[in-house]
Amino acid sequence: MEKEKSLKKVYIFAFFIVLVLFTLSYVFYFSGKNKTVTNNQTTNVSNANNQNEWQTYNSEILEFSIQYPSDWQIEEAPHFTNGVVDKIGGLLVYKQNEGASKRFQLSIFKEDNPRELSSQAWAQDLISKSEDIRIREIGQVDIGGYTGYGITGVFAGDGINEELFLANAQSMYTFVYPVKEENENYLNPIENYEIVKKIIATFILL
Repeated sequence: MEKEKSLKKVYIFAFFIVLVLFTLSYVFYFSGKNKTVTNNQTTNVSNANNQNEWQTYNSEILEFSIQYPSDWQIEEAPHFTNGVVDKIGGLLVYKQNEGASKRFQLSIFKEDNPRELSSQAWAQDLISKSEDIRIREIGQVDIGGYTGYGITGVFAGDGINEELFLANAQSMYTFVYPVKEENENYLNPIENYEIVKKIIATFILL
């Protein structure tokens, strides 16, 4: 009888030990799994902002180089003279969703600047010719280490744009993109605005 009681105690003790070990293993496993997911998310975000993984676009015609994320797309924009395409006029750098229903786009155009206006004079000339009272000057801005000039409040149908200008002899480079604000017409405008700023920072004149 005493032997049966002793065996019973051993079985209960063994069951208790197994239960504790199982519980600890369960907690440890899922704790480690959650940590792995968190680390992967951090890695993904880090990769998205890792400019070492970006693509580079060079154009002898537009005379500039720029880098952009590998999950963004580029498209050369035509230049028209008397309704006829005669050369590349600029570059569209954008990210769009799978259904192509929304995108966030940076447009870079190269225009003739025969009067050799400065970036600031060009911007102020545009403002003086516009009747839109919402347009205002940002002031001097850095464009890939070059000093440009910016304006904001430019109405663009689906939203409001910022425009930056960079003078280079008889050419003027214009950078156009939506302002940093929520807008259902654009793809992740707050996040992609910051990415556009990083893209502009890679601009190099050739």
